[in-house]
Amino acid sequence: MRTLVSCRPMPEEKGLMIERRIKLYREGREQTIRLPDEFALPGDEAILRWEAGRVTLEAVAQPSLLSTLSRLSPLDDAWPEIEDRLPEPVDL
Repeated sequence: MRTLVSCRPMPEEKGLMIERRIKLYREGREQTIRLPDEFALPGDEAILRWEAGRVTLEAVAQPSLLSTLSRLSPLDDAWPEIEDRLPEPVDL
């Protein structure tokens, strides 16, 4: 049985299929691979999936700042009023 490692294409490469033969390495009870540079994934986590005889490696989507902030609950703290003063004149 032939097992492929496939990566979800980056947004600018939608629909592009790249295939490379790679070497498998044994480290104790684990098997490892080295991804060629063109398969490099963003971030520091990935999802590894075994499905129908295929191994799929997919980058974990990083949440945007807006989506992270939208999940925060509002603060009930009382904030002091801050006087909005004009800056002091500077003699150049």
